[in-house]
Amino acid sequence: LLASIVRDIDIVTNVEINTEPAKFADSGLAISNVVTIDGSTASPDAVIEAAGVNSLVIASGDAGTINTRTIDMNDGQVLLGGGGILDVVGCDSGSMAVVNAADDGAIRGVDIRVTGGSPEGIVLDEDARLLVSDVTITTTSGSAPGIVVSGTSDLTILESSIQSIGGSSPAVVVTDDGQVTIRDSSIITGGGGSYGVLASDNSRITITNS
Repeated sequence: LLASIVRDIDIVTNVEINTEPAKFADSGLAISNVVTIDGSTASPDAVIEAAGVNSLVIASGDAGTINTRTIDMNDGQVLLGGGGILDVVGCDSGSMAVVNAADDGAIRGVDIRVTGGSPEGIVLDEDARLLVSDVTITTTSGSAPGIVVSGTSDLTILESSIQSIGGSSPAVVVTDDGQVTIRDSSIITGGGGSYGVLASDNSRITITNS
């Protein structure tokens, strides 16, 4: 069942091995593609960009830590660390299934962006949407927050660690009408006088068990 989802974005619906496309359970968006990156991936940024919108990216820890910069995340993508669990639904039948990445993945020293050219770990502008699950994201620039959300963007962080170290930048910055949900995660800053979360304007933040 899971191999079918991860490989073909399909759900096995019965013993005759009929399959159907799958969609993300939380957003209802059909999964367009599934790709895996690990420590041996030569150009993780190119792989993720080529995966397209509404795709599932699995960050595997099998080959060690993934060291990269300037990853342009597509709208609607899901970044799932090894060991993470993700609910999916059959597009036709509505049958539920679970994608279970089987190892511990981490992305460190990374620059993950949805749009823009800033050096932050994750940047969401305008009306972007991104789910990060079971991933460690560490930015090491002293002036770079771990996450910046603006416009009407929507970011969900599940069972992850967002770290901004080496300076006084907040781990999470939310402006305009941005919305962030943080659950079962850690927010870490490494500089004196820095905030864990800095919100302004009409932004909305929900933090649970973090």
